[in-house]
Amino acid sequence: MYKLTVVGGPARGAAYTVNEGETSIGRVEGNTIVLNSQKISKRHCVLVVDNTNVTVRDVGSSNGTFVNGVLTKLKKLIPGDRLSVGEYVFEVTKIETRAVPTNNVIQLQRQPTMGALPIEGIPIGQMAGGTGSFTPPSVAKLSVKDKAKEFFEQNILNFAYN
Repeated sequence: MYKLTVVGGPARGAAYTVNEGETSIGRVEGNTIVLNSQKISKRHCVLVVDNTNVTVRDVGSSNGTFVNGVLTKLKKLIPGDRLSVGEYVFEVTKIETRAVPTNNVIQLQRQPTMGALPIEGIPIGQMAGGTGSFTPPSVAKLSVKDKAKEFFEQNILNFAYN
C-alpha cells in the first residue's frame, strides 16, 4: 500500500491512500482521486500497484504527467518520488503494514555489555519516569540538496504551472 501526500499546489497536506490494483487520477467524478483543476484532464493518469511496485501511466493527458520534474508516459515510482499532475505535486510514500503489539512490552535485543544487565520485557509504564510514554528521537534536518529540491518544487514548478 502507498500514500500520495500533496506537498505543493492546492490542498497542500492532503493525503490519498493508493491500494493494490488501479487508481485513476482526474478532474471528473468516476476517478479514484478527483482533483478540481482545469489543468488536469478528465482522466489524467493511472497508478498501478502490484505486490511490490507502483507504476504511473499517463493516459493521454493534455498537460502531461511529471515524475521528479521529468515528463513521463510510464514510470515505476519509488518512495520519495514527486509526482506532478497539473499544479498538484504529490510525494510517494510506502505504507508499511505491521502487526501492532498488544501487550505494551518493549522487547530489546540482547547485546554484549560491560557489566550491565540487558533490560528485556519491561512494561512501558515501569521504565524510567514511569509515565508510560515514549518520546521518539528528533527528526533529522533536511540536507541542503533536499531543501533546494523542495524549494524548486514548491515555488518554481508551481510558478511554471500557473
